[in-house]
Amino acid sequence: MDKTVRSASVFFVCWFALSTLMAQKKPDADALFLQARDAAFAERYIEARKICRRLISYYPEYYDAYILAGRTYGWELKTDSAQMTILPLLDIEPDNYEVLILLVDNEIWGGRYIKALEFIDLAMAFYPFDENFLFKKAIVCYQNKDNTSAIKALYELFHVNPDHINGNDLLNTILPPRISIDDLFNKADEEALAGNWMLARYYCRQILSENPDYHEALLLMAQTFAFENKYDSARIISTKLYEINPQHYYLQDIMVNIELWNHQYKEALAQVEKALNNYPDEENFLFKKAKIQYLTKDYNNALLTLNKLLAVNPGHEEGNALKKDILENHLS
Repeated sequence: MDKTVRSASVFFVCWFALSTLMAQKKPDADALFLQARDAAFAERYIEARKICRRLISYYPEYYDAYILAGRTYGWELKTDSAQMTILPLLDIEPDNYEVLILLVDNEIWGGRYIKALEFIDLAMAFYPFDENFLFKKAIVCYQNKDNTSAIKALYELFHVNPDHINGNDLLNTILPPRISIDDLFNKADEEALAGNWMLARYYCRQILSENPDYHEALLLMAQTFAFENKYDSARIISTKLYEINPQHYYLQDIMVNIELWNHQYKEALAQVEKALNNYPDEENFLFKKAKIQYLTKDYNNALLTLNKLLAVNPGHEEGNALKKDILENHLS
């Protein structure tokens, strides 16, 4: 046999044998990961990362190894190294739960609360009702001295898990001790005026847990539901209150508004008629009745109602404007 051919044959035999041997000796990925995890939990972080790098050299798509290595950097407060290790995974799996958790934790450990909030918002786009992210959001807002946003996040958390121990502990830390019911209602009213309707209802529920007969809190809850277009919830509360006090002015106003905002004009007209039975010359109810009649194209009756309103208050600006519109555009 030609020497060249024999040499080539020997080379390929050796290469094949070596490749086979290397394939046989390729380590088990999960076993290596367990070794790295054990080292990490034993605080042997350098050793853990060394094993992770070895694992990644054999299995580049074993993403848990990257996460574990990044977590060890985070535990050592080497937050920049942690981010460099983990952040590329976000491009590969943007909804990876463990990656998102670690990125949030890493920013919290580094005291970068604004960046932590950015990652939390990103995570909650995928996991909007996740307890971990909701609680972390509350913690970050609290650390960033934004107690209002922290309480909002806690309120959302309690919708998922009312008994969340750490969440309740944080709330007790944020809220001042022994706050009076009247002060709670003032807070609820302030939050409602600011458009923070869920937070307003949270304070109302606190009030009602201590005093179920605090009807102003129920009234405010009904109003906030109506503001959010949650009309069925608003109706349930207002109807119960109406059974207790059918002459309550603000309650009747809310009940008219619920139907008016929901474009239920027949029901709105019935509610405003009830209100006018108690307050026959009340400008607010007279104008709302005229507006409902106008919206249902009952222009003649709307004009009669407006005439009654303007007899009470000739300078009523909206009433005069509506009357002018009817006379100029809707009556032949």
